[in-house]
Amino acid sequence: MQKMQSLFKFSSFITSSSQYFILLIVFLFFMGTHLLDYYPWVFVVLALFIVNWTQMRKWETMLLVGFILSTFVTWYFLDNSIISNTRLLGQFALIFVMYMIGLSMPINQSNIHGTLEKNLFYFLFIFFIGYMFSLTYSYIFIEQDNPLTDLGMHMCFQNEYKRTQVNGGLLVSTIITYYLTFMAILLPFILLFFKNFQKNRFSYLELIFLSGLSLFSIFLAAEMGRRTTMVLIVVILSYLLLFKIIEHVKKINLKMIFFILILFLVILGLGYYFLEGTEAVNRLISRGFQDRRFGLWIKGIQVMFDYPFGGGYNIVLSNFTKLAHNTWIDVGKDLGVIPFIFFILLSGVFVYHILHMLFNKEISIFIKQTVMIASITLFTILMIEPIFNSDKTFFSYTMFLLGTLITLNNTAKEKQIR
Repeated sequence: MQKMQSLFKFSSFITSSSQYFILLIVFLFFMGTHLLDYYPWVFVVLALFIVNWTQMRKWETMLLVGFILSTFVTWYFLDNSIISNTRLLGQFALIFVMYMIGLSMPINQSNIHGTLEKNLFYFLFIFFIGYMFSLTYSYIFIEQDNPLTDLGMHMCFQNEYKRTQVNGGLLVSTIITYYLTFMAILLPFILLFFKNFQKNRFSYLELIFLSGLSLFSIFLAAEMGRRTTMVLIVVILSYLLLFKIIEHVKKINLKMIFFILILFLVILGLGYYFLEGTEAVNRLISRGFQDRRFGLWIKGIQVMFDYPFGGGYNIVLSNFTKLAHNTWIDVGKDLGVIPFIFFILLSGVFVYHILHMLFNKEISIFIKQTVMIASITLFTILMIEPIFNSDKTFFSYTMFLLGTLITLNNTAKEKQIR
């Protein structure tokens, strides 16, 4: 009871754990829709009702503050007009408050709304479900290319491409893929952990709804030729199947191992049957994993060393491309060595907490797999896309996931001590 009072004393508006759950879900959902993407301060103000500032006293917080401050200071010396750019300042603030929301997560309250596992699942994925609502509305009610092309889609929310009429106003497919991929990987998770979902009080209606959104995201990614999504579906499927096989090897359940292997082949076969001829599969067959962006990484690192204190933003790397297509390298190329080092350290903290979670017996298998598939997807996208440049809203989710991981591990540690 004392912990409950401590958790919610920061807001007189929130009087119960269920209200906190609802407020957080609504917050993340609307943030995911991007309908208010040009008004980040709205979410920063709303976060005052969600964040427990007493949780800020953690050593990991200092790394994030160091990253944000070094980025802001470098940016200011390169372009002092940043001080009057309220939207950009709001995005910096949002990155920090999203991390703080992760630290404030009511992980230790397992009866907020269903099981702890169900709560955490929705906390981590409602952001992307919100985005799918915007995508679905845009696909149905806004005139699009038929079929879609790799140029992207017209979206119902304001974005840089629409505002400046770049790319004909179409939001580029690579940015849309950040969100599509997180929804697409849910299908193999639901198929292989169906009983676990049921055990954690997911209704059939919820599972049908989530599977439907996942299938629709796969359809959109296939039409727009998104290889990343297709590859990550196979990677996540393989990862989860390997976990299942190891689980049954320990039980010496040969029949189940054989069934899992057959299921893997059947899923791959069905996937290829339905996706054959799509732009995504055609690109995979014709180009494989070859991509010019991999050759940009070394050039981006070289620019970072040429401009160690920032200033390499306008340096063209290849064919008018200024981006290295790697979040770490793009941060270093544009803003110099200091923000790059802070981001590397933050990523190291992220990996540390993932490993700590995996070896913690107090954390359930379902939670571990939920966090793992989200983390694998996130780090893959960070590795091949300039997230900090292209979508700071998505980048803020990265810090939210980090904060949630820290809370998850700290809560499990408290249980072990007891």
